[in-house]
Amino acid sequence: MGKKINALNSSGEALLSGRLHNIKCLLGLLLCIAGINLTVTAAPSDLDPTFGNGSGVIFSDPIGTRNHNGYGMALQSDGKIVMVGSKNPAGTGFIIARYNSDGSLDATFGSGGAVLTTLGGSSESARGVAIQPDGKIVIGGNAVFLNQDNPDLFVARYNSNGSVDTSFGTNGVAIVGFSTNAVNADYFGAIKIGTDGKIVIGGSLPGTSQFQQTTLARLNTNGTLDTSFGSGGKLTNGGYAWTDLTVQPDGSIVTVGYSATIMSSTMIVRKFNINGLQEWNYTRGQDFILAELYGIAAQPDGKFVVAGRFNSKVSVLRLNANGTLDTSFAVDSVVREGRATAVAVQPDGKIVVAADLTDTPFGGYNAIRLNTDGLPDAGFGTNGVVSNLYPNSQINTSTIIIQPDGKILVGGRASITPPQGYYFTILRYKGGSSAPLRTSFDYDGDGKSDVSVFRPSENRWYILKSSDSSVIQSSFGVAGDIPTPADFDGDRKTDVAIFRPSSGDWWYQSSLNGAQIAAHWGQNGDIPRPSDYDGDGRTDFIVYRPADSKWYRLANVGGSSVVAFGTSGDKPVIGDFDGDGKSDPAIYRPSTGVWWYAASGSSGAHRAVQFGISTDVPVPADYDGDGKTDLAVYRPSNGGWHVLNSGNGNYTAFPFGAAEDKPVSADYDGDGKADVGVFRPSNGSWYLLRSTAGFSGIQWGTSSDIPTENSFIQ
Repeated sequence: MGKKINALNSSGEALLSGRLHNIKCLLGLLLCIAGINLTVTAAPSDLDPTFGNGSGVIFSDPIGTRNHNGYGMALQSDGKIVMVGSKNPAGTGFIIARYNSDGSLDATFGSGGAVLTTLGGSSESARGVAIQPDGKIVIGGNAVFLNQDNPDLFVARYNSNGSVDTSFGTNGVAIVGFSTNAVNADYFGAIKIGTDGKIVIGGSLPGTSQFQQTTLARLNTNGTLDTSFGSGGKLTNGGYAWTDLTVQPDGSIVTVGYSATIMSSTMIVRKFNINGLQEWNYTRGQDFILAELYGIAAQPDGKFVVAGRFNSKVSVLRLNANGTLDTSFAVDSVVREGRATAVAVQPDGKIVVAADLTDTPFGGYNAIRLNTDGLPDAGFGTNGVVSNLYPNSQINTSTIIIQPDGKILVGGRASITPPQGYYFTILRYKGGSSAPLRTSFDYDGDGKSDVSVFRPSENRWYILKSSDSSVIQSSFGVAGDIPTPADFDGDRKTDVAIFRPSSGDWWYQSSLNGAQIAAHWGQNGDIPRPSDYDGDGRTDFIVYRPADSKWYRLANVGGSSVVAFGTSGDKPVIGDFDGDGKSDPAIYRPSTGVWWYAASGSSGAHRAVQFGISTDVPVPADYDGDGKTDLAVYRPSNGGWHVLNSGNGNYTAFPFGAAEDKPVSADYDGDGKADVGVFRPSNGSWYLLRSTAGFSGIQWGTSSDIPTENSFIQ
């Protein structure tokens, strides 16, 4: 096995090559005449070229001193971005800057886009910001005032033009102090505004035995303490330092943070009701390791996503509304050294995390995106992580925001040399859906389909990895099993898998950890058609039952459905024909040569297209790379391929193969387009016409082998 093939056969390659050359030249000429531009769709993790003069990033010096530390960020309803921070090193005055949606400073705000405020203390720092519905800007932070050794918390409010709102507190500022002596100090955690307009702020102050004391305060809309909360508007809850919070619609508050000793720390999440009474408490820790939380985001279903670090690695987990751990969520699925600093939830339920990664050179700005089940979104960056590195810099992330249009803002601070400078820094990613589909039959995760066979006589898989040409051999299955390779665990690698008709069981070997997973779904006579029907990035267990022409689906993470779609004699096929990221129930009807599919993007509306004849073999795939499955057939009688491109409606026909061949179309060169290919049993050879890399042949298999790319073709 493994011998390269230079010819289809001894007599036909020259003729085939000539025909293909003529077809390519003709298509190329037609494209030139029509003026068609072929473009590559940007990935969600790409920096947004409409931000920061085309770079997608700004390093900003709004007060002209190159000494800015950026900490908090908020998005106004008009798309403008507010960032707050301090001087570096710490000094008098804190900084507020506002940027237009393209990243330029907003000249209508303050002086040239920025405001420098001095409260009269020796050290002042703005750490958080929130926007009221009326457009006023609320700032929270720390300040050391005269005749004090340690800082108090403060809240300041500004009008939308950057002027101080003197109707708030005393001349626009409310001081909130918790420390009762010169030894203790109030440290800022977060500031949020409830639906009733009241402002919640707090943080921590040092306690005894290395522990912190949590501090919370709630202010009325005029800056006075809300005496209905805690004791006179304040609450001290011992045992930990908190770093972030969220205010629920009913006024309850959920905080996250950690308790610390010299040797270890423990994650803590606590919920307080509207009056400040504790409702529940969640902890996670282990002796002699760091376990800390720095961010929280509330989901619409009442669950909470929290993020930080556990054992010096990025940690993300989800809690139910009652504070118990959500066991359906993949805890700590991103194995990277560092910590998550902030977290946000997209409208589609995907989770985006800002992180400081210690395994990334120069620090770097890092964003991580997870699917709704907690597994990395493989359509975002590399295995769910994107890092933007800037040499000669030290970068720290502190905040993340999802814009209404799906774009992702990550903010923080950067120290850059030469020349030495400290800057407010914001990156914007294109965000949106990770619509590019997983590459089928890609066992090594390099974005290319791998040549592979299942040998029933041995119940063994032979896989030639495209990434390094090494070989995977796996004994997986028993006599009578049907190979069903697909990405069941959502890591964007195809898993070795089988369906066992005798028992109706599925088995797959997870490429994440090698675990063998079983699911009972189906019965003898069912035709397995595994695919992702719910768009969560994980393949579902699906069978088509010819006896009643119904599709039976068991979702990978729970739930099931039954859909009647088809009639006797139909051939079930797999495909996302409407391009919504979800597979559609679909059949090819040989008796009429008509394709039918239920478009999931149109509430299951039935679509029909006549394309083929009774002896054709349906070979649907995305041949034009537009994210939609194209109708296509292989005609064994003459070795012909017929493809109807969904992108432009063009019809293409050409010869490639012989009567005995088995079609094995897949994306072998990783360009996002399915390639035409056949497996020839008589010599165990693969012949591939790759859309970018051109013709290739390889001997891989024997006459009785099942090429895995042919697993779902009949």
